[in-house]
Amino acid sequence: MSTVRQLSEETELAKIQGTKMTLFFTQTSTKVVLTNKRVYQETETGSQEESSIIPLNNVDSFGLTTSSKTWLLLLGAMISLYGLYSFFTSYSKSGAFMILLISAALIAAWWFTRKIGAVVHSLSGKTELFVLASASNMEEIANFIAKIQETLDNKKG
Repeated sequence: MSTVRQLSEETELAKIQGTKMTLFFTQTSTKVVLTNKRVYQETETGSQEESSIIPLNNVDSFGLTTSSKTWLLLLGAMISLYGLYSFFTSYSKSGAFMILLISAALIAAWWFTRKIGAVVHSLSGKTELFVLASASNMEEIANFIAKIQETLDNKKG
């Protein structure tokens, strides 16, 4: 995965990598690299490669982000309340138990669809570089974010 060529007088300052499984069990590998001139992302899914580049002077914001499907949690909570009400007020405990199982499945789906990762946004808002966080790359992500801040502070000063 090396589709972006390094420019002259460009040095790599930090790098983070992440992988995730996508639909149909294909693996997506993502690498975000910070140099003294730009931040770029290389994504490889199977045999397809994609690159995105943000020059350092066009970096708008960066940091850790969390995304989830909140509607799954809300729907699961509402269904579980109905299931509990049904469990204590009706004679049919099996129907109420099924309702509670459905709510548990929705809450579990919310838990498994949560994504935590590092993100870098461009000034235009059109480009977003994202790497999914995992237990193995959290320290890399923290160092990467600190290095972006340090690099941008040095450019201003």
